[in-house]
Amino acid sequence: MKRSFNEHSDPTESANRKRIRTQADKDINLDGTPAIHSKQLNELVLGMKESTIGAKQRVKSCMEALPAELRTLIYQYGLTEDDEIAITRHLKQPPLLRTCCLVRNEALQLWYTSNTFIIYIPDCDDTGLHAFERHLSSIDAWLPQAVEVMVRARGNNNNWDNLMRWCHRVWKNEGFFWMSRVKDNPAQLHVMLSAMEQASKTRRLSWEECESLLASLRPLAGLMDEGWLK
Repeated sequence: MKRSFNEHSDPTESANRKRIRTQADKDINLDGTPAIHSKQLNELVLGMKESTIGAKQRVKSCMEALPAELRTLIYQYGLTEDDEIAITRHLKQPPLLRTCCLVRNEALQLWYTSNTFIIYIPDCDDTGLHAFERHLSSIDAWLPQAVEVMVRARGNNNNWDNLMRWCHRVWKNEGFFWMSRVKDNPAQLHVMLSAMEQASKTRRLSWEECESLLASLRPLAGLMDEGWLK
């Protein structure tokens, strides 16, 4: 009479086999690939961080060994763009500026001053431009005046209220304006620049007085485009 294996198996041996099987199952994913435990994952991430830190230190050592003039040539070659750089909320600085502190400290301002930036102003709303100006000022107070920005009007709604908010920032010396080389809508651009120039020249007056002078421009703007009167 044949006897089953279980009838003569040692309970301790069966338990050990079960533990081995359970441990093996934990080390293999459902798709058959090896599983990575949290400890292994932490060690992997730590190793990557140490590798990144080591790479940055090597870059810094290599750059420090170069003459300053040669480093400047590298920065100019690696950071100067042929086309305009669009200012959006997704704007990111080049990877070169993230290699090490030495490169960032020496080349950050060069990237801003060696390139031309372009921003699209929808319906005279300068919110994006104002944010970019604040960002530049946080790097260095003089930087907003040194960066070349092309202002490009967008939208058919000539919003006078938005334009007055923009002029108010110019009057408070919190905002800059640039003569655009782009002629999408010359009439709209002429009104915008005329108003901001007026705000810039009347800083010695109160804002109420300045706003009153700007209001006198509105009927003239309306002759070019009735949208300014709405």
